[in-house]
Amino acid sequence: MEENFSILGLEDENTFELIRENRSRLDSNKLFRRYQQYYQGVLVEGGGVTAAYIIPDGGGTEPQGPCSKSAYFVSPQIFSNIKIDVNNHISDFQVTQIFDGMNIQKRELVIQPNFYQNCEYTLFWKVSYFDQGLLTKMETSLDKKREP
Repeated sequence: MEENFSILGLEDENTFELIRENRSRLDSNKLFRRYQQYYQGVLVEGGGVTAAYIIPDGGGTEPQGPCSKSAYFVSPQIFSNIKIDVNNHISDFQVTQIFDGMNIQKRELVIQPNFYQNCEYTLFWKVSYFDQGLLTKMETSLDKKREP
């Protein structure tokens, strides 16, 4: 599947990473792979492709046979024309300082598409941390937007 991403006509700044692989619960001969979209190394929230493959009887985890390189089902949600500056104002170190004293579980710089308002992309930090024993999630916008 990875070799087929180039035919989508996306800018070179877009990459896809295999993030999950599951066998079908109803048919053990079907394998589903989820590829996450990244723009200049930053996760594009909701962007990616799910592809389904046939795994022949007899086990194994890789598609085999004459159609082994081809997915029989592809479900894309791919965002294009992003053109956002991913050099953020708040560094990873500064995020750690902002949440000083809190047990940060995960922090990630993310691009969020917003097609319901103004057709723009926003760069923001998504942070999960423990606050008084409770896992809390926070999204902090960096006010970097790209309008079409």
